[in-house]
Amino acid sequence: IGAARSGLRGYLAVFGGVDTPPVLGSRSTDLKCRMGGLDGRALKAGDVLPIGA
Repeated sequence: IGAARSGLRGYLAVFGGVDTPPVLGSRSTDLKCRMGGLDGRALKAGDVLPIGA
């Protein structure tokens, strides 16, 4: 597909949810602020997300 040139959002829905600590009531990631999700960074190859039950 190639790299995005401007504005990009990605959404991932997982049955049971992603088991990361909520930040401000959300488990989403804000890359600009480096908050939430998996250490506040974008996912990369080899990352493992903990899944809730």
